[in-house]
Amino acid sequence: MNRALYAVGAGTMVLALTGCTAAGPVASTSSASPTPRAATTESSAPLGRPGCDPASPVAPGAFPEIQGTGHDGATLYGLVMGTDPYPFAVSDDGIKVVWRFTGEGDELSATLTDPTGTSRQLDWGPEYHGGSTYDRPGQEWGTGFTFDVPGCWTLDLSRDESGTASVYFDVAP
Repeated sequence: MNRALYAVGAGTMVLALTGCTAAGPVASTSSASPTPRAATTESSAPLGRPGCDPASPVAPGAFPEIQGTGHDGATLYGLVMGTDPYPFAVSDDGIKVVWRFTGEGDELSATLTDPTGTSRQLDWGPEYHGGSTYDRPGQEWGTGFTFDVPGCWTLDLSRDESGTASVYFDVAP
Protein backbone atom coordinates (compact mmCIF):
# COMPACT_ATOMS: atom_id res chain seq x y z
CA MET A 1 0.00 0.00 0.00
CA ASN A 2 1.40 3.41 -0.79
CA ARG A 3 2.66 5.33 2.27
CA ALA A 4 0.37 8.36 1.80
CA LEU A 5 -2.75 6.16 1.58
CA TYR A 6 -1.58 4.16 4.62
CA ALA A 7 -1.05 7.37 6.62
CA VAL A 8 -4.51 8.68 5.72
CA GLY A 9 -6.12 5.33 6.58
CA ALA A 10 -4.25 5.04 9.89
CA GLY A 11 -5.18 8.60 10.83
CA THR A 12 -8.82 7.99 10.01
CA MET A 13 -8.85 4.84 12.14
CA VAL A 14 -7.30 6.68 15.10
CA LEU A 15 -9.95 9.41 14.83
CA ALA A 16 -12.75 6.86 14.56
CA LEU A 17 -11.52 4.86 17.54
CA THR A 18 -10.78 7.75 19.89
CA GLY A 19 -14.49 8.39 20.38
CA CYS A 20 -15.07 4.96 21.99
CA THR A 21 -16.57 4.94 25.48
CA ALA A 22 -18.50 2.53 27.68
CA ALA A 23 -21.20 5.10 28.46
CA GLY A 24 -24.68 4.92 26.93
CA PRO A 25 -25.94 6.99 23.99
CA VAL A 26 -25.27 10.70 24.24
CA ALA A 27 -24.91 13.48 21.71
CA SER A 28 -21.40 13.74 20.32
CA THR A 29 -19.54 16.92 21.13
CA SER A 30 -16.46 16.18 19.06
CA SER A 31 -14.72 19.29 17.79
CA ALA A 32 -12.71 17.35 15.20
CA SER A 33 -13.38 18.03 11.55
CA PRO A 34 -15.68 15.42 10.04
CA THR A 35 -14.03 12.61 8.14
CA PRO A 36 -15.25 12.46 4.54
CA ARG A 37 -17.75 9.69 3.90
CA ALA A 38 -16.85 6.70 1.81
CA ALA A 39 -18.33 6.69 -1.68
CA THR A 40 -22.10 6.84 -1.28
CA THR A 41 -23.74 3.45 -1.58
CA GLU A 42 -27.39 4.60 -1.63
CA SER A 43 -27.74 4.80 -5.40
CA SER A 44 -24.85 2.63 -6.55
CA ALA A 45 -26.38 -0.76 -5.71
CA PRO A 46 -29.61 -2.27 -4.42
CA LEU A 47 -29.85 -2.96 -0.69
CA GLY A 48 -29.01 -6.45 0.51
CA ARG A 49 -31.60 -9.19 0.75
CA PRO A 50 -31.74 -12.62 2.40
CA GLY A 51 -29.53 -15.21 0.77
CA CYS A 52 -27.23 -12.43 -0.50
CA ASP A 53 -29.56 -11.92 -3.43
CA PRO A 54 -27.93 -9.40 -3.53
CA ALA A 55 -25.37 -9.03 -0.72
CA SER A 56 -25.36 -5.70 1.12
CA PRO A 57 -23.63 -3.02 -0.97
CA VAL A 58 -20.07 -2.09 -0.09
CA ALA A 59 -18.33 1.10 -1.25
CA PRO A 60 -14.59 0.46 -1.58
CA GLY A 61 -12.03 2.67 0.11
CA ALA A 62 -9.35 2.70 2.81
CA PHE A 63 -12.23 1.74 5.13
CA PRO A 64 -14.96 0.18 2.99
CA GLU A 65 -18.47 1.32 3.89
CA ILE A 66 -21.29 -1.19 3.96
CA GLN A 67 -24.95 -0.21 3.87
CA GLY A 68 -27.44 -2.32 5.80
CA THR A 69 -31.07 -2.86 4.91
CA GLY A 70 -33.11 -0.82 7.40
CA HIS A 71 -36.65 -1.74 8.34
CA ASP A 72 -39.47 0.66 9.35
CA GLY A 73 -37.45 3.76 8.45
CA ALA A 74 -34.18 2.82 10.19
CA THR A 75 -30.84 3.35 8.45
CA LEU A 76 -27.58 1.46 9.03
CA TYR A 77 -24.08 2.18 7.74
CA GLY A 78 -20.82 0.57 8.77
CA LEU A 79 -17.13 1.29 8.30
CA VAL A 80 -15.19 -1.95 7.94
CA MET A 81 -11.86 -1.70 9.79
CA GLY A 82 -8.71 -3.74 9.31
CA THR A 83 -6.12 -4.73 6.79
CA ASP A 84 -7.64 -5.55 3.41
CA PRO A 85 -11.07 -6.27 4.97
CA TYR A 86 -12.97 -6.48 1.69
CA PRO A 87 -13.96 -8.61 -0.11
CA PHE A 88 -14.91 -10.71 2.93
CA ALA A 89 -13.25 -14.13 3.14
CA VAL A 90 -13.00 -17.05 5.54
CA SER A 91 -9.29 -16.32 5.94
CA ASP A 92 -10.00 -12.90 7.52
CA ASP A 93 -8.86 -12.81 11.14
CA GLY A 94 -11.78 -11.09 12.87
CA ILE A 95 -13.60 -8.19 11.30
CA LYS A 96 -14.35 -4.96 13.17
CA VAL A 97 -17.18 -2.74 11.95
CA VAL A 98 -18.10 0.68 13.32
CA TRP A 99 -21.86 1.05 12.81
CA ARG A 100 -24.02 4.20 12.65
CA PHE A 101 -27.62 3.17 13.26
CA THR A 102 -30.80 5.25 13.60
CA GLY A 103 -33.73 4.29 15.78
CA GLU A 104 -34.52 4.69 19.47
CA GLY A 105 -33.23 3.10 22.65
CA ASP A 106 -30.08 2.80 24.73
CA GLU A 107 -29.45 -0.86 23.91
CA LEU A 108 -28.49 -2.58 20.68
CA SER A 109 -28.72 -6.31 20.14
CA ALA A 110 -26.99 -8.22 17.37
CA THR A 111 -27.58 -11.71 16.00
CA LEU A 112 -25.08 -13.26 13.59
CA THR A 113 -26.32 -16.17 11.48
CA ASP A 114 -24.08 -18.40 9.35
CA PRO A 115 -24.97 -19.77 5.88
CA THR A 116 -26.63 -22.88 7.38
CA GLY A 117 -29.00 -20.75 9.49
CA THR A 118 -27.13 -21.40 12.76
CA SER A 119 -26.89 -18.49 15.20
CA ARG A 120 -23.26 -17.60 16.04
CA GLN A 121 -21.72 -15.48 18.76
CA LEU A 122 -20.02 -12.24 17.85
CA ASP A 123 -16.36 -11.99 18.88
CA TRP A 124 -17.39 -8.87 20.82
CA GLY A 125 -20.01 -6.14 20.95
CA PRO A 126 -22.17 -4.40 20.25
CA GLU A 127 -20.16 -1.80 22.13
CA TYR A 128 -21.47 1.76 22.32
CA HIS A 129 -19.14 4.52 21.04
CA GLY A 130 -19.69 8.03 22.41
CA GLY A 131 -19.01 9.48 18.99
CA SER A 132 -16.37 9.89 16.36
CA THR A 133 -15.87 11.63 13.06
CA TYR A 134 -17.84 8.98 11.13
CA ASP A 135 -20.44 11.12 9.37
CA ARG A 136 -23.68 9.11 9.13
CA PRO A 137 -26.99 9.48 11.00
CA GLY A 138 -27.71 7.70 14.29
CA GLN A 139 -25.70 6.55 17.28
CA GLU A 140 -22.49 4.59 16.93
CA TRP A 141 -21.58 1.07 18.03
CA GLY A 142 -18.78 -1.35 17.22
CA THR A 143 -18.89 -5.10 16.65
CA GLY A 144 -16.35 -7.80 15.93
CA PHE A 145 -16.96 -11.15 14.27
CA THR A 146 -15.18 -13.90 12.37
CA PHE A 147 -16.43 -15.80 9.33
CA ASP A 148 -15.30 -19.45 9.40
CA VAL A 149 -17.27 -20.85 6.45
CA PRO A 150 -18.02 -19.40 3.01
CA GLY A 151 -21.51 -18.34 1.94
CA CYS A 152 -24.10 -15.75 2.92
CA TRP A 153 -23.91 -14.57 6.56
CA THR A 154 -26.59 -12.35 8.09
CA LEU A 155 -26.17 -9.81 10.88
CA ASP A 156 -29.47 -8.58 12.36
CA LEU A 157 -29.31 -5.47 14.54
CA SER A 158 -32.12 -4.16 16.72
CA ARG A 159 -32.51 -1.09 18.97
CA ASP A 160 -34.43 -1.79 22.19
CA GLU A 161 -37.22 0.74 21.50
CA SER A 162 -37.43 0.99 17.71
CA GLY A 163 -35.28 0.30 14.68
CA THR A 164 -34.07 -2.89 13.04
CA ALA A 165 -31.69 -3.56 10.16
CA SER A 166 -29.95 -6.46 8.49
CA VAL A 167 -26.62 -6.87 6.73
CA TYR A 168 -25.92 -9.69 4.26
CA PHE A 169 -22.23 -10.60 3.87
CA ASP A 170 -21.14 -12.70 0.88
CA VAL A 171 -18.08 -14.53 2.24
CA ALA A 172 -15.58 -16.16 -0.13
CA PRO A 173 -13.64 -19.35 0.70
